[in-house]
Amino acid sequence: KEQIERLREWLDKGEAWAQDTMGQWYREGEFGLKQSYVMAAMLFEKAVAQGDPYAMNHLANLYETGRGIDQSFNKAAELYTMGAEQGHARAMFNLGIGYRDGKGVVQSFKKAIEHFTMAAEQGHVDAMVNLGILYFQGQGVAQSNGRAREWLTKAADEGDKDAINNLKILDEQEAKTATATSTTTTTTPPSRCCAACN
Repeated sequence: KEQIERLREWLDKGEAWAQDTMGQWYREGEFGLKQSYVMAAMLFEKAVAQGDPYAMNHLANLYETGRGIDQSFNKAAELYTMGAEQGHARAMFNLGIGYRDGKGVVQSFKKAIEHFTMAAEQGHVDAMVNLGILYFQGQGVAQSNGRAREWLTKAADEGDKDAINNLKILDEQEAKTATATSTTTTTTPPSRCCAACN
């Protein structure tokens, strides 16, 4: 209750960060507040009106899931874009997911790569994993096990389990490719094979 009272002082002053914070508390039902997506959405909207990129990302999440507000992938993408343009890494990542899956925007692996890269360069681990996978699959970029390994290793260094598992898959694929190459006779050049399935 004490935290809520302190935060209300800043809410009364119309501070965007306070609106966003209280919105998160309502979304999660924290500090004795009754959980309410509707109240969360209302507070996020107030903060968005003041240009708060965190609130843009949070409100976009609600639009994406249809919690407390009518579901709209287009509105979510619009808000993620606004947040991404202000340098918010999570919004960049979420926009990348939208482009990868074609939700609220025209599907584009190239645009997904662009947004994942911007988020990953800010240290966003999920973006690193997604980048690694797209490089490994050659979606939106030239296929590159080296670049895939680079991004997956950065995420694995942060303890990400998906990155660790994907590195194991990459190791297995490269071992298969190396074995296939070593059995080729020196008189004939090695044939090209798919890195994914040999």
